Amino acid sequence: MPTPVLPGSYRTDRADLQAAIVAIVDAFVAANPTVVRKMWHTMPQSLMAEGPFVAIGSITETVRHTEGLRIRVFEGALAYVDVMTDNMEVDDRINVFSDMMADLFTVNARILPEGMLEQTGFEEGELQQGPVRMAAPTLTWRYTVQTGDTGY
Repeated sequence: MPTPVLPGSYRTDRADLQAAIVAIVDAFVAANPTVVRKMWHTMPQSLMAEGPFVAIGSITETVRHTEGLRIRVFEGALAYVDVMTDNMEVDDRINVFSDMMADLFTVNARILPEGMLEQTGFEEGELQQGPVRMAAPTLTWRYTVQTGDTGY
């Protein structure tokens, strides 16, 4: 019967990635509290949470092995949610969020030294909860990390 080999330690790429995304958004919130007031790790049950807010959407991961490398590609989105009480003010906040996050992602592409984090898009959208309509554009991103097949 084969005997499995257990690594001496385990990689934490997914946890490190989430911490990096949270750190980037937290830095944005600290510098721009009138544009974003709250950061959520997942979409809150009530969209009437303190807003405008940003929530991390689902994160997908693909893994590929080639020529001695393990390549993990994580893709996800940040949702920016803002109650549309004044459409022009909301639009202004969305534009500031979009422009500044593009720059934040660019200057933080190597926030995690073993991979590359990049913004891949921004799309406007809306959500509705009961009678309340909210702006809900999404910023999409990708993080690619390559390690030796064993990763150690």
